[in-house]
Amino acid sequence: MGFPEAWCTWIKGILDSTCASVLVNGSPTYQFKSEKGLRQGDPISPFLFLIVMECLSWLLNKAKELGLIKGISFPIDNMDINHLFFADDALILGEWSRENIQNTARILRIFYLCTGLRINIHKSNLFGIGVQDEEIDGMLEVLGCRRGDFPCVYLGIKVGAKMTRIGNWDMVLDILNKRLTSWKAKNLSMGGRVILIKSVLENLPIYYLSLYKAPKAVIESMEKIMRRFLWTGCNEDKKINWIAWDVITTPKKEGGLGLSKLEDVNDALLLKWAWRFKSGGNCLWKKVIIGCHGSSRNWAFLPCKASASGCWRQIVKLCDKKVWSGNTLGSHFEAIVGDGSTISFWMDSWLRDEPLRLTYPHLFRLEKHKWVVISDRLRLDNGVKTVFWDWKTAPSSAAEVSNLFNLLEELYAFDWLGGVDKWRWKPRGSGVFTVKSARTLLSHCPTPVRNPQMKWKGWTPLKCKILVWIAILNRLPTKVELCKRGVDIQISICGLCGSDTETSTHIFTGCFYAAEIWSRVENWCRLSPMIVFDVSDFLKIPGNQPMSKHAKYILRGIIYTSLWTIWIERNDRIFQNKRRRAKEVFESIRMTSYFWFKNRTNVISLDWKDWCNYPLVTM
Repeated sequence: MGFPEAWCTWIKGILDSTCASVLVNGSPTYQFKSEKGLRQGDPISPFLFLIVMECLSWLLNKAKELGLIKGISFPIDNMDINHLFFADDALILGEWSRENIQNTARILRIFYLCTGLRINIHKSNLFGIGVQDEEIDGMLEVLGCRRGDFPCVYLGIKVGAKMTRIGNWDMVLDILNKRLTSWKAKNLSMGGRVILIKSVLENLPIYYLSLYKAPKAVIESMEKIMRRFLWTGCNEDKKINWIAWDVITTPKKEGGLGLSKLEDVNDALLLKWAWRFKSGGNCLWKKVIIGCHGSSRNWAFLPCKASASGCWRQIVKLCDKKVWSGNTLGSHFEAIVGDGSTISFWMDSWLRDEPLRLTYPHLFRLEKHKWVVISDRLRLDNGVKTVFWDWKTAPSSAAEVSNLFNLLEELYAFDWLGGVDKWRWKPRGSGVFTVKSARTLLSHCPTPVRNPQMKWKGWTPLKCKILVWIAILNRLPTKVELCKRGVDIQISICGLCGSDTETSTHIFTGCFYAAEIWSRVENWCRLSPMIVFDVSDFLKIPGNQPMSKHAKYILRGIIYTSLWTIWIERNDRIFQNKRRRAKEVFESIRMTSYFWFKNRTNVISLDWKDWCNYPLVTM
């Protein structure tokens, strides 16, 4: 393979120095040298294994050149594939014939004799597509392996299954349910549940969602599991869902909680294949797609036969999906012309924000080669542009001639810089596609849920911020809100002051018990009297104060802590029959905010006396 002799000597030394010992009742025996094989856990072992597998790849390709085996042929580019390797998994492909299978078995035998690596027959399967079962059983005698049936699981993915059927997603739903069963999260705060959903539950189905378009019913089932966990901590109990899932999955900057819509995640992951197809060069999988769909008369953003089905068909359809701006997802891919050898003249967006086939449909109808690239129609020699056409019939009608003159005017005005063809993802400044930027584009809400006054960056815990967010939306489980949802509440009077009906607005802004607490907070922070009519008004207070940015940062956290502590006091009175004076609640606010600020910021030293005296100058 061309490695220098010194390198081969080093590798031989590594292999010859391998020793092993057997543990007998926990005690090692004498050491002995290994005659063959690689050291388990050695970082160089996977590399050496890949080098050896390269020999098998060479053997199969050489056998194909000699006509001993036949792979799968594609009509375009005369491409022939006979094997695919991934780590220690080998997929050998070919025409169905006894001679082909016998020669493949002989090659595997030669590979074993040369390298010592033997194919594990007991873990291997023989698949026949479009072949009778009796014929497959006859071929099993040649290889000695088991018969494989579709659908099957390969590299953790179902192959050969119709993934538009809901039943084929049961294994994904089972994974989510099993993970929830192992969690004891009933006593976990909502902030903790949100973190678990974002970091675990949303990521469990990603492998499947990156290859297949999930049916709407499957998306709803997965989101139902997450929704139940968010509000109950498990997947069994049923409790009131205080906020609609559409609001919860709205981005934080637009008034939501920022959880992901699985449909948007699914679309963003699939859209990455479109980006790879356009910008990934001349890789093998792209050649396979072109070989299968390249002769298509379906003039979509990506080549696809009209009769095709499966995951590629779903990806092509996704590119025609319209987002909130009214543009399709495919229109957000922009071609940057270099030499024009890989960009389609009619199908790709390079001269305008849309393909030329849409701008000049009369000319496109006359084009003989629909998928022609730019370099075959437009050339630049010594700064002079030359246009070449290949029409079925020359443009003759008024519309066709008008289209032609307009197109020529644009082509001659086009600033051609040369170089290498590139693709740009418009929604991102760098132009490089990311799944995150695609999710942001898909999840954008043109009409925010509510005026997004929430500041999620801060030193208070997530559970505290979520409570404030729920209070802004007026979705706290107050007595009035419980009555609206059919809960039998005998007395709907405020549990803090006992003078008015209990609503979120009353508890935090109209209750005289809370007013005394806010008065103490004002004196502590040296603020002018706060005039608030709604919970959202509290969030405007730091911005209206003539103080430094750092002081506003601290004040915002103190307000969040105050809202949290008042709500905790309300719950303690109702459910635990514990009552505290307003002064005691205020002291709890000071202690809680001190503890959170000290442990959740980078402050080097924080004195309790200084905090009690005036917290807004703390550094």
